Amino acid sequence: MLDWFRGRNNAETGPRDGEAPVLELMALSETDAAPVPSRAGEPVLGPRDRQRDILLRTLSAKVLNVHLANRFQTSYPLALNFQSLEPGAAALLVEVAATAILADPRTASQPQAVRSRMVEAQASETLLAAFDEALIRPRALSLVLPEIVAAGLSSHAYAASLIALGRPTATGRHHLAYLAARLGLGEEIVASLRRRYQG
Repeated sequence: MLDWFRGRNNAETGPRDGEAPVLELMALSETDAAPVPSRAGEPVLGPRDRQRDILLRTLSAKVLNVHLANRFQTSYPLALNFQSLEPGAAALLVEVAATAILADPRTASQPQAVRSRMVEAQASETLLAAFDEALIRPRALSLVLPEIVAAGLSSHAYAASLIALGRPTATGRHHLAYLAARLGLGEEIVASLRRRYQG
């Protein structure tokens, strides 16, 4: 009789007390299909919506990374247009452009080419007259540059100098390097502006 009970126990081994395999499987299936609880303020997403949300987040992250990697190329090169500036701001840029010309004798000897480039940047006759005056009676950069920085025109001033110089000589390049340092322009911005105005 004891052997019979032992054999029956081995042949029909069932769940131990407290176990319910079928109910556990059902609960697991329902858990897999159930929406995932969301954080406060977010909608509850089902499996399909959750996959779509993950895909959108991944694509958004990739687009953002590409934008950040090219942030200076998208923000710059700056297309300088004198007409779009306030008169006071344009006058400051004309002054800094004049100092760039005076720093590069070869460019200074080609006034018509300089004026032509200024006109392409939409410099008015009034600004051109101010430019000519600044060539005759230039203000020291130590006075002009702080005003430019305070007005938030650092990149504009560098662009104006590039326009004025065209293809600078070694002396002109040294002046531009000094200007970039004084204006606090990073290498990325300088490189982007130079690509725009010097090719």
